[in-house]
Amino acid sequence: MDQAIQPGDGGLGVSLEIQGFRQIAKNVYGFANAYYLFNPKESNGSFKSAPAAGLEGYNIYACPDQYFARAGVMAAIGKAQKLTLSLAARLEGIPAYDVFGGNRAYRRPGYVVAVEPGVTYRTGQHTFSIFVPYNFIKNRIQSAADIASQNLQNSVITDEAKKVHVQGDAAFADYSISIGYAFRFGGKNKLGAIH
Repeated sequence: MDQAIQPGDGGLGVSLEIQGFRQIAKNVYGFANAYYLFNPKESNGSFKSAPAAGLEGYNIYACPDQYFARAGVMAAIGKAQKLTLSLAARLEGIPAYDVFGGNRAYRRPGYVVAVEPGVTYRTGQHTFSIFVPYNFIKNRIQSAADIASQNLQNSVITDEAKKVHVQGDAAFADYSISIGYAFRFGGKNKLGAIH
């Protein structure tokens, strides 16, 4: 099956995460969160295709690092503050090279930048939310496999004008819909959950 529809990559990583939340004005708050998933395993052993001569290893699916960052503002509406509206900017993607581990494997690196409106409703200990990030920048970058293939092909081309540029394929959704539910144990939640 294609990598794009796999539920995971077969690796085990370590995530470093940071979050911040601050009141800006009455009922208006700023927030930010980010994480980086370090996945030191180079590949999962699943073959994408038969190996091409000189590109052995790049035909096996990678276990890539991942990253995500999000920042925005939210406002609690009404006296009861049960309804919260938010607007955020977000960046997420897969880098071409891992911080730790090898990179001799196949991946589709790239990133998207999105604007994300959201609505959260709280009643008692229950919180319901919906966020709809719209991706307005979508960029598939060169992977290590792309560069290795490009270098291999260009090594036999003497005319600089005929040198090739290799950059793999990718498809990006224009938007996604994230629906959430949270139940708060213990004390009451003033503003509801942010995810």
